[in-house]
Amino acid sequence: MEDREKNEASALGQGEKTKARGRRSTKRSRTGCLTCKFRKVKCDEAKPECNRCRVFGIGCDGYEKPVSSLSLAKVSPTINEQSDYRVLLAPSPTGGLQFDSEVERRHFHKFQSETANEICGIFESIFWQKLVPQACHREQFVLDAVIALSAYNTSLKLSKAGLQDELFLANAAEQAQFALRKYQNCLQVMQISLSNAPSPQKALMACLLVCSFEGLLGNTVTALAHARSGQTLVENFLAEHPHPNPKFEGITSPAPLIIEDRLLQAASYFETQILGLFDGRSRDDHAMLKREGKEAIYLMPQAFKDLDEACIYWDLVSRRSMHFICEYSTDFNNGLNPYAVNDTTGLDSQGKILSYTKNSSDNPSREQNMGHYQVERKKYLEDISHWSAAFSDLYSRLKRTTNKRQIIGAHTLNVKSKAMEMGVGSAMESGTCSHDKYFTHFREIVNLSREIIRIKKTLSQSDFAVELGIIPSLHATAKWCRERTIRREAIALLRWYDSREGHWDSRVMADIDTCVMELEEEGIDTEYIPECARVRVLSITSDDGQGWALVEYIRGSPRTGELPGSRRIRCPGLSCTLSRRNSEQSEKSTSSATSSREELLVLSDLTDTGQSGDELCKSSCTTP
Repeated sequence: MEDREKNEASALGQGEKTKARGRRSTKRSRTGCLTCKFRKVKCDEAKPECNRCRVFGIGCDGYEKPVSSLSLAKVSPTINEQSDYRVLLAPSPTGGLQFDSEVERRHFHKFQSETANEICGIFESIFWQKLVPQACHREQFVLDAVIALSAYNTSLKLSKAGLQDELFLANAAEQAQFALRKYQNCLQVMQISLSNAPSPQKALMACLLVCSFEGLLGNTVTALAHARSGQTLVENFLAEHPHPNPKFEGITSPAPLIIEDRLLQAASYFETQILGLFDGRSRDDHAMLKREGKEAIYLMPQAFKDLDEACIYWDLVSRRSMHFICEYSTDFNNGLNPYAVNDTTGLDSQGKILSYTKNSSDNPSREQNMGHYQVERKKYLEDISHWSAAFSDLYSRLKRTTNKRQIIGAHTLNVKSKAMEMGVGSAMESGTCSHDKYFTHFREIVNLSREIIRIKKTLSQSDFAVELGIIPSLHATAKWCRERTIRREAIALLRWYDSREGHWDSRVMADIDTCVMELEEEGIDTEYIPECARVRVLSITSDDGQGWALVEYIRGSPRTGELPGSRRIRCPGLSCTLSRRNSEQSEKSTSSATSSREELLVLSDLTDTGQSGDELCKSSCTTP
């Protein structure tokens, strides 16, 4: 029984043990509300709902008589249970919720049983599966967002399943229109709620919901703009509340009474969306942020006890590694982020969505700082190696389980670690041949991704997830691997996957990677692609919804000579990324989407980095 309870515990290291000792010293937790029991915090046992839940702004699930340990043993999830995409946590009851129609009620239940599992991606998420449904009892805008997410996700699946079936497509259009109406209402209520009673917890949840729905719509630019605002909220909160115990920095919340652990962990979504791409932060910002959780990494467990713990530590390792890469890249570009962000939309006046500034060869800091960065790179590679060692035994066990979701979750973490190792390992290499030594990594990424996609397609019809999974790693393989068979298989897997993870669209990546592959292989008769033929993409410009894009690139290297060029490619997925997917469903849907974006500008004022956003953040983060 104790082993099972340990397997269910979240990855909070020794911090959870400290909390556990506090609970054992009092009888309160034995008769506390169900919500506090689940969150493993003390309950004040106020009736009919406890004050702690009220302060947090989440629904209190009430009280029940203690159950025997035998009963708990029967329902405790274990690593071998076939939970697949079902919710492992008891959903919040609908008692007390006010629905305007039976359709809304059905979509709320569908969110709990289906949409929450699909939208959170491969890994279980307490935020989506528990905290969000609970918050529906306190905030009307959360309930509206949940219903909108469920309805639009249903619309996308109906469109995909129906293909040319008119009845399916008509139903899909109707669901989309309903979702957009609920989303508009959500934004209006959200604005009022954040203005009347601002709190960092509420603002952060609002930003996550907005980013998620805009991502589901395919409004990538809007979603990324709010991801930046959300990350600003997180950074301001962390700056005002240094962690009282450095051992848990980057793992737990420094002030859980203001923003609790699971919400802050879910907010790491913002960082993963903007890091490297659409990131306007300076070298000094990255130099500071890469130090997050230094002591937590040093005290990382030698062996992770479950997938949740492995995920939380991996998120910290990968954030630190990406900040190192961004710091180095920015430093060697005379203080400019190599991926230029032109304004708050992430687009310049020509619609350029990606703009890369090549390294300046006359940067005086290059030679001076090279030794420092080489030492740093070794340290971050060691962090990845230590994480992989701690994950090894758990990975071996999970590969043998019958729980399909656990299997693909374990494979996905392995894929991510391989890709990050390549990224950090080649961060300071010159030329375009630095990735050739990672052939075994490329092959393993392709083999594991094939298995992940195969299993995932048997579990869900949804093609969108908030969290990043395997698309960035497959894109890196298709871009960096010049072995023709593996490269083509990586591109084929991106097309077969036909999914979106955050702002990463597998179809868009496949189109871009195919363009690069064809450019590099032009006029080359041998299997080996010489350095003089290798291509680096400088920018990608959309033609504003017409299904074409202009790719600007440089062929060769400083050693072999560089030749600029451009190519116009057919890339319909990119047009969807810059506008809204399935815009052809109806004029009414398009009109509703436009109206939603206009309403969204109001929320943007509340969470942006301007004056009003700063005021909200300041007042929110100082509210206990």
